[in-house]
Amino acid sequence: MKKWSLLFVLAFCSLTEIIAQSPYDVYQNEFIGWKKIYHFYGYRKPQQVDDKMYSSNQISLMDSIANWMQASYMPKGTLGDVKRRASDKIGLYNTYETSLPQSYGATAFSYMFLKKADGKWTNETTHAYLWKIMANEVPEYHIDLLTTDKQYYFTIPGLDEQDLKDPRSMQYNYKKLYDLSAHPVIGKYINMVVPDFGQPLRRNIVILSKDNRLPFVQVSIGEVLRTAEEAIPVKFAIEKKKIFEKTQGNQKDIDFYTNNELKNIDKANQTLAKLKEKYSKRLNEPAFLKGGDLSMIDLANREDPFTGYTLEDPVQTTTKTFPVYKVDPELQAKCKTDQPQWIYISWVGGNLYEPAFKHMHESIINNFNFDYVYNFFFAPEKVKGKLYQPLRSPDYEEKVVVKEVSANSKKVNADPNTILFEDFSSTIAGKTPNNWICKNNLDGANPTVENPVKENENWVVLQGNSITLKNMQPLPENFTLAYDVAVPKGFPWGGKRLQCFIGKGSNSFSLDLRPGFDDHAGFCQIAANSASQILNRNNTQIEKEFPAPGLSNNNTFNKVHIQLIKKGKDLELYINNSNITRIKDAFNTAAPQLDALQFFHISIDTPNEKYFISNIKITKE
Repeated sequence: MKKWSLLFVLAFCSLTEIIAQSPYDVYQNEFIGWKKIYHFYGYRKPQQVDDKMYSSNQISLMDSIANWMQASYMPKGTLGDVKRRASDKIGLYNTYETSLPQSYGATAFSYMFLKKADGKWTNETTHAYLWKIMANEVPEYHIDLLTTDKQYYFTIPGLDEQDLKDPRSMQYNYKKLYDLSAHPVIGKYINMVVPDFGQPLRRNIVILSKDNRLPFVQVSIGEVLRTAEEAIPVKFAIEKKKIFEKTQGNQKDIDFYTNNELKNIDKANQTLAKLKEKYSKRLNEPAFLKGGDLSMIDLANREDPFTGYTLEDPVQTTTKTFPVYKVDPELQAKCKTDQPQWIYISWVGGNLYEPAFKHMHESIINNFNFDYVYNFFFAPEKVKGKLYQPLRSPDYEEKVVVKEVSANSKKVNADPNTILFEDFSSTIAGKTPNNWICKNNLDGANPTVENPVKENENWVVLQGNSITLKNMQPLPENFTLAYDVAVPKGFPWGGKRLQCFIGKGSNSFSLDLRPGFDDHAGFCQIAANSASQILNRNNTQIEKEFPAPGLSNNNTFNKVHIQLIKKGKDLELYINNSNITRIKDAFNTAAPQLDALQFFHISIDTPNEKYFISNIKITKE
């Protein structure tokens, strides 16, 4: 069976060295918007693409769809553009697309990597998140051997039942994070989470169709075998053209490659004969392909496409992850008419820990008016005379509420030696901390402020995410950084460390902490990230692990007080006022530029793996 590779989208920031500021970080929280708001007007002349003629009404619908998308989503942290599109032009390498129904609509591109040109943002590359809305679109997971210019066969990869039982699996996380079956609007319609498969990435798909009728029909084992047999000579004719193009007419090479193809065809036909015999009593059963695809080489290698094993292999397990579909013939015939038979909506390209993709995902599921679009096409009397309106403003942002800071905060900040004091008292519990840049964790969750001990005692909670102080000014040559850290009872042994980064890039270092267990001390370490040039790496105290007394996991709330004191080139660390280490000549220079403060926890394995932080204080020495 064909081995599929996975493609991964490059995130904006490295998860392992997040303090190293990326040039793309500067606009992550900025509503950059669209290159242009088009206000497409419709009613243009019919257009032809190969043998498909698009009427003026179909083109007008493309315009409407593009306008609805721009009205529902304001790109944030990305630069948007929308393009109307119809079926692709047919060439030598996509002749199979001739059998696709007539489709049309629009795709929104949210370009991720930007630069300033003449004072305006422009995309630096074509890397983008994609949101597509198409009439009569077919999922792009076509089955190689079966699909010809006469009929398009495809699969829609499902979430594997065994993977869904394992909380560590990617598909388990897909189901947990991206499943929309319980969404109050989207849940009414056909919706699915499709995992990574082949080149396409994980995506959400929503299909709007009359009476929620799936526009695709699953084919039988018998039809798969019969179609494969009929497709072999069709594929051979196409392959001969490719061979001629590849060999540039060299007859010796043509003969060599053609003979190889003929040998494979003979072997494939022999395998098909065996498969017909093997499945003679099951020909009417629905077909599922073990690996999601079927090629000539698979059959030439005597592979059973329904089990993924060779014909001789005694192991013959099957799964129902990759059903084989074709478009409902009744609906396909109607796709040339002005009325769409179904609306295919999908979005892809990122993950919820990427702020810009999370914003696009949430804009689609909260702003886009799925009900209006369904009614517009399939119950027009319900929206007659009504213009499209998104459910929520596309630039919606939850209003930030700032509380009055605590009396203690006022008192500490009144001291002229105080550079910073943060007890998160200005933030309402349950919200992200004010005055800090927050990074999502892999589940798309931001750090939040909680009251784990007392109602009016605020702590920020990190679970695989980070907070970075906004507008940090360079620290003086001599200073003390202090803060309280706590972990809950049952924090897992071996859980990821909490890193406090001071400075950024090559001018940075970190204090790393991790709790112990059963009243045993945790550990702490003064560390230099790979880019750092300010710490004296020849000093044996740098990167050395020290015990962190009091930081364990046996109490309900395991709290310690941290003090990091810098004097010239020297550094001291105290935990609960007990000296842990004095590092003489820790720095290469007495006055490195330290102008960033970040608390970072890379990931979580269990719900109890979390850190509480409060009473962050920086003072002049």
